[in-house]
Amino acid sequence: MSLTLRPPRPPKSASYEVRGTYLGQSVERSTRTADRRLALKIKKQIEREIEAGTFAGGGTSFLEMAIAYMKAGGERKFLGPIINHAGEYAIRSKAIGSISHTDLAHLAGALYPKATAQTHNRQVYSPVIAVLHFGGVERKFKRPKGWRGKKAKSSLEPGQAFSLLDAAEAIDAEFGLLCYTCLYTGRRIGELLNDETRLRNLSLRRGTLSARHQER
Repeated sequence: MSLTLRPPRPPKSASYEVRGTYLGQSVERSTRTADRRLALKIKKQIEREIEAGTFAGGGTSFLEMAIAYMKAGGERKFLGPIINHAGEYAIRSKAIGSISHTDLAHLAGALYPKATAQTHNRQVYSPVIAVLHFGGVERKFKRPKGWRGKKAKSSLEPGQAFSLLDAAEAIDAEFGLLCYTCLYTGRRIGELLNDETRLRNLSLRRGTLSARHQER
């Protein structure tokens, strides 16, 4: 027997379903899309995974959960290449609970073979993990080695720092103020932009910034 596409049947079902038996593997899965062309791609990918012995029967597929994630307002910027990848190391039809760190490492290498660890983390690991967390998979994943990049160990000379501040002020007064605050307080930019820091806490006359202590 072969797999077939069952069309949407509103209001009971708004998506195509893949049903049938292929090479002894029974399949009954919603594609979570009303787009027939995309549903056909999902069906063909399932058939390829059954042929390769990598099909994870049962459970929600990554593609299904990614669609639900994006419909719920999730960030979709880097998900396109991930869900469209149908070659070796594709995860689109894998059950979300079966996706491993090895799957992410292989996928990142396949999609961006010459990219840095930071790019792999930003454009593969982070979006995939976000979809998995949305689907209730709370397992922690090991990030690619070197994904944090190298810590800067150099510093600016006074003349360089003041030239930078002048340039920042010329671009935008508030940007210049932010740069001044970073330079004179030594605080990380993330700390200055969080919800605890407000302009009312900054006194230019006294040259002070009041910030609530956050326990770690």
